[in-house]
Order: sequence, then C-alpha cells, then structure tokens
Amino acid sequence: MRLFSEVLTELETLPSPSKDIKTLTLEKRVGHTISWIVQDTKGEYIQDFAEPGAGCMSNMETFEELRSYPSLPNEFLWSLLASAERAIGVDVKIRQRFLEKAAQIDSPVLQSQRNWFALEQLFKNADFDRLVSTFLGIVIVQDTRRDPYLKDFPRGPDKPPEITAEVKENSLRSLIFAASLCLRCRDIPANRELINRWEQDVEEGQFESSSINDLFTAARRSNEEPISALIRVLTEQGDSQEARLFAAINIVGPADVDPKITLYAHLCVWDFFRRSGWKYLIEEDFERVVSHDWTEIATERTFSLLSPRLSAPAILKACDNSKKGLSKVAAVLLAAIPAVGLKVPHNLANDLQEVTSEADS
Repeated sequence: MRLFSEVLTELETLPSPSKDIKTLTLEKRVGHTISWIVQDTKGEYIQDFAEPGAGCMSNMETFEELRSYPSLPNEFLWSLLASAERAIGVDVKIRQRFLEKAAQIDSPVLQSQRNWFALEQLFKNADFDRLVSTFLGIVIVQDTRRDPYLKDFPRGPDKPPEITAEVKENSLRSLIFAASLCLRCRDIPANRELINRWEQDVEEGQFESSSINDLFTAARRSNEEPISALIRVLTEQGDSQEARLFAAINIVGPADVDPKITLYAHLCVWDFFRRSGWKYLIEEDFERVVSHDWTEIATERTFSLLSPRLSAPAILKACDNSKKGLSKVAAVLLAAIPAVGLKVPHNLANDLQEVTSEADS
C-alpha cells in the first residue's frame, strides 16, 4: 500500500497523460493493478478482469491504442487505493490523503466515497460534531450519470437505486448508538451540546421523525441518570428499546458495578451491534473495554465470581485469546456467563457460540 501511494504521488509529477504516451501507459498499468488489488482484498472478482502479469510494471512498451480509452483524474486511483487500504485493515495514511484530494475535485462519486472515509475518521478521532451531516452525505445516492468525470464511460442504470426513509432512519439510529458507545469506551461524555448538534443537523437535513426525536430524548436522559437508575432501566421491563440500549452503553466501563450487571450490559450491546452495519466502527473499542473489564474482575474481584478457581482462569484465557472484535467479545462473554450465574436466552447463547466458532474456523 505504501509503495503504491508513492507511485501515485510520483505520477502527479510526470507529463500529462493526454500528451505523453509513456505516462498514459504507466497510468493505465497502475490503475489496472490497483483495481485488481481492490478485488483481491475483498475476494470479489469481476469476470474477464485479468490479473496483472508478472513484471508488468517494469515493461517499458507503450500502446498508442490506449489513447482511445477514457481516462480518469488521479484522484480516482487514490480512491481505489484507499478502498484497498481499508479492506486489508492497515493505515498508511492513504485514506487521509484521498480525503484531502477528493475535497478539491467536483465529482459526486468521489464526494460520496469521501463521506464514507470521513465517517471512519470521525470514529477514529472520537470527534462526532459532524456525525449527522456526514451520514446525510452518505445516504444521498449520487447519480453517476451526472458526474462530469464519468461522461465518457459506459452508462449505468437509468436511475440510481433509492434508499427508503425507513432504512435511512434505522441506519442513523444505529450510527448514533455506535457513536455513543465509542465515546463511552473512551470515557468521553456524550454531552447535551453534542446531542443538540446532532438534533440540529437532523432538522436542517429535513430528516426529522418522531422515532429519531425519541432517540435523542432517550440519549439525553440516559446521560444524566445515575448508575442505579441505568441499572433499573436495563434490567426491568417498561422502558423503550432505545432507553435500555443507552443504559447498557453507559454502564460499559465503570468498575464499581456488579459483574452480573456488567455482563448483562455487555450482552445487550453485543447483541445489538453484531447485526449492525456499523459494527466495524466500534469493534476495536468495545473489545478493548470488555477485555479490560473482565480481566479486572477475574484478577481483582474474584470474590464476586462463582467457583473462582475455575471461572477466573477461563475468563482470563478468553481475554487473552487471539480473536478480534466482536468474536473476541463473544468468547469473553461465554466464559463470564457461568462465572456470574446469569440466565441467558438459549438463542443468544447459541449466537455467541456460533460467532466464536466461525472465528476459529
């Protein structure tokens, strides 16, 4: 990834590909190779898209017929390379470089992808002032036919696919939970000013609904409640699903909570996010906090565990395993269930087991 970012940087110093056949040939080879890398990292291959041959980058032969094919600005190659960087889970600053470059070009397609990467950057920095406005930029499906840089390429569908209001609403709802969890895992309060900002951006984006308004109300109330009130909301019937999930999120982290309540909260959060399209944004933070909490319980508070001589080592082993993300969280929670004697629904226990088994295979 780092080598190709250097190549793209050097391409910008060469003569214009519209005037120099050597630059054009190199640009096409680099673009073809990066496109292949993106396919390979995702395991999704386009039929008849040939893998670059060995030594293709050192081949100095030029092809005049390439002049008849449309070309794209270098920013599109940065876009592809940023996608590959994201897919393999490394960070050599390619996405940040793409964000800077895409801001300088009027391409609806690149602006849409820029919003996706910008959203990831918000979670990386735990800075959510622009959370809602960035989300709204993502869910507006761009009509690629109107992109001036794609005018010479084959047309796509007559009309871009539509995202229903219900899907947008559920997605925003899940994203706000994800941001709240990220802040909680980093011990940063989701204060009233931040929630007001989100609410204002929703209103300005004409995205208001009673469901979203109820969500913000539940978020404010949960942030202001003491732990004792949050435990009541989480464990007793009568409150909304939103209120219970915000209560669970705000219980994540504190060390003075009964381990059974800690497990209850962790299970609630895990069960919600394992089905969320935004789970990749919070997995690392949530895994870190869950592992920390249960390591502390199994070493400093063994008196609160059932059969601690057996259960504590099992928890520590799960906290130290090589799994990542929600798979590791599932392994830790499975080890904690018998240690605190919490009765877990059969289907939830099966889901935990299934996720850990998939990670082992």
